[in-house]
Amino acid sequence: MHYLSALGVLAFLPFVLSSSSTPPEQITELCKQRGQVPQLTDSGWKCAQTSSICDPDQDQSTLHKDSKTGNWICCPKGQELVDCSCAGGKKPVVPTPKPAPGSCGVHLKDAKLENLLRALLVQCFPHEHASLDVFIQYYITVLHESINLTEVIYKNGCDEPLPSPGPIPGPAPVHPWWQCPADNSTPCKWLPLENNKARKNLAATSDHKVLPNPNLPVANYKYPFDTLVTKFPGDDLDIYVKDQKLQTQGSGTSYLIPAGTSGDDVYYKSPKGAQVQFYGACSKDTPCIGNEVVAWQQGKWLTAAAPDMEIDFSGYDYDVVFTLTDTSVTTEQYVVRADGKEVGTTHGRLSLGEDKYNTKHIAETTNVGGGAPGALKSIANDGFWGSFRIPKDTKTVTVHLDHYSPGYPYFVFEYRIDKLCQC
Repeated sequence: MHYLSALGVLAFLPFVLSSSSTPPEQITELCKQRGQVPQLTDSGWKCAQTSSICDPDQDQSTLHKDSKTGNWICCPKGQELVDCSCAGGKKPVVPTPKPAPGSCGVHLKDAKLENLLRALLVQCFPHEHASLDVFIQYYITVLHESINLTEVIYKNGCDEPLPSPGPIPGPAPVHPWWQCPADNSTPCKWLPLENNKARKNLAATSDHKVLPNPNLPVANYKYPFDTLVTKFPGDDLDIYVKDQKLQTQGSGTSYLIPAGTSGDDVYYKSPKGAQVQFYGACSKDTPCIGNEVVAWQQGKWLTAAAPDMEIDFSGYDYDVVFTLTDTSVTTEQYVVRADGKEVGTTHGRLSLGEDKYNTKHIAETTNVGGGAPGALKSIANDGFWGSFRIPKDTKTVTVHLDHYSPGYPYFVFEYRIDKLCQC
């Protein structure tokens, strides 16, 4: 063994002596390629003006020219140079087994995540358990939908990794833009449906009595969208849909009547009498609003020959909700554009689903009148209306008469502007 080691040292000695003055051929060629000259340092050869030949996690002794690119490269530490290629050192990547359909959702349920969320967040909702229920259900639903989507992607074999979009600046949104959490002092809702925001007086009754519908009395009334009935502090009031007693929502003062509910099926009980107001519940079509910016006002009379009205929006440095409704005799459908880009079309009752845009649902013989009373009567019944988010950078909003019944000399609408609810 000693004899062989000595031979090895003798064989290596000429190379050591020559390396002190002559760089290896590959170092010389690499430095020439970089327009530099080789330089000997305490840690070995490098190119002048370059910190090192290889990266810290690479082995300089494996420096070689890549056969495909022609560039000089080093192998990662732990790999060897075999036939001008890096080899060994890494274990083969074992693919993660794909989940069986439905298994991820089952695992989520088994983990009792919903119970854990409830235990962690109950202190954040000390007086509003209904809001906590909505909050948890929202996130559990989103999580389940994401898991279901992932499983569909796996099933279809489309599981190639996508580039990360990077972090989203600012705080992560908790609620959709149109929805705000209710608050004990200033609960956010959509428009008040009573004329002039007046409270509706309910007569005292110890028995069940039909709840008057929003706005003016209408025979065979059906609630056109999810509607909130709000009572006032100190009022003793219970509301029922058929025989089912409704539970209060938000801060404990509002009852939700689902869209499509027959007015004849909604009852109330109040031994001392009560006062209520009706509001639209928040949705993408009925977004939560804050302060009123422009009260109901009549738009320019439009005709078939002159179907457009432009409204100046350049004075708003914040997003607003622009609400438009057909008044007088309800015959029209309007398109709303912000700086020429369409943001929406007026529609009928939301209980119609996607068919709400179908103009066959316009009650063309109904005269709701004008002004704020006519606007609210149109919305609460069968006029065509819409609430649209207008971005703060908008200069001009255009109202375009898109559908109308012939035979009328002109067409009338009302509009208002509100701030978005500040969540």
